[in-house]
Amino acid sequence: MTEIITDTLLKWAFNFRETELWHQLADSDLFAVRLPDGELGYCCVMGKGGTYHSLTLYVGTCGFNTYLNTITLMQDDWRRKMEAVTSFNCLSTDYVQARALRSAEHHRLRDYVQAHGITVRRNYGWPAFVRFSPGYPQYFFTDAADARLMELALRAAVAVAGKLSAGSAVNAGFKLDAPYATADGGRTIPLLLPNGDGSFDWSSTQTPSATPCMYPSPELSDQGLLAHLRALPPDGTLECRVMYLPLALGSGRGCRPFYPEILLAIDDTDTMSLIRMTEKGDENPQLMLQALAAFMIDGLGRRARSIAVSDDRTASLLSRFCLTTGIMLARAKTLAGMDEAVETLCQRLGLL
Repeated sequence: MTEIITDTLLKWAFNFRETELWHQLADSDLFAVRLPDGELGYCCVMGKGGTYHSLTLYVGTCGFNTYLNTITLMQDDWRRKMEAVTSFNCLSTDYVQARALRSAEHHRLRDYVQAHGITVRRNYGWPAFVRFSPGYPQYFFTDAADARLMELALRAAVAVAGKLSAGSAVNAGFKLDAPYATADGGRTIPLLLPNGDGSFDWSSTQTPSATPCMYPSPELSDQGLLAHLRALPPDGTLECRVMYLPLALGSGRGCRPFYPEILLAIDDTDTMSLIRMTEKGDENPQLMLQALAAFMIDGLGRRARSIAVSDDRTASLLSRFCLTTGIMLARAKTLAGMDEAVETLCQRLGLL
């Protein structure tokens, strides 16, 4: 949807590239900008240590959780990395090689630079505007609202570069090469407040603390399945996990690829069953509960006496289900059998 990529957005993307702000700011040197709805956007400049250059915008406290998850990826094991990568929520202008662009975007950018006499000197000099959303791989902008927010972030970043060139980083509100923000919040960073004439006023704000994710917790709505399941004898334990599988599907022409959301179960014989796999959607939690009930009725011929989980997403999904079906929900710190099964699945799919 190249009409979303306006000349104004491209102007600020190329202006930001020329500032080479990544030589002055590290990815720990954040600044914020007030967005039109009053929310704060948190901006991160990447590229101080290499050829990958970008400006990323994390919208609100929910988006900032993505930043906090990103900076801990190197410290986490593959399971937490997989959860974090498939749950990113941010907007980004990445500077890439021309071949990384889709044909439509490449033609749009090429027409712009020719019309404005711009020379793309760097190998990684073409701006790509991408969104990351939970349950989806990165994808080119399809929403004009995202483009407008990214334009504002780029304008703010250019203003930051101007402020730094006119004086010290300290006077601009930065403590360069400071430690990364933490989940506790409270780190003071510059805040840019846009004016109607395109300029910015300068203030400061504090980074937010990490906020717990909210996951759906539905009841099983199919009363026939519920009655049938409750009539079965209770026996045995299931281990269950809901997760995004980091395997991009549905990338046909004109379709946005997605990470399939899956529900896995392991029974007392250590047999793993894929209960349901589908694209993320509002109806998924209910469909997963129906599939789990059908699995116990038709596959096991019994109602599990208990279900063991080790993560918040699965615990929330199954909490009311277990309450209404008389199944005990057991929370464990780790589920070795499930971890091993997921690792094996990912290895077979070439994801590890």
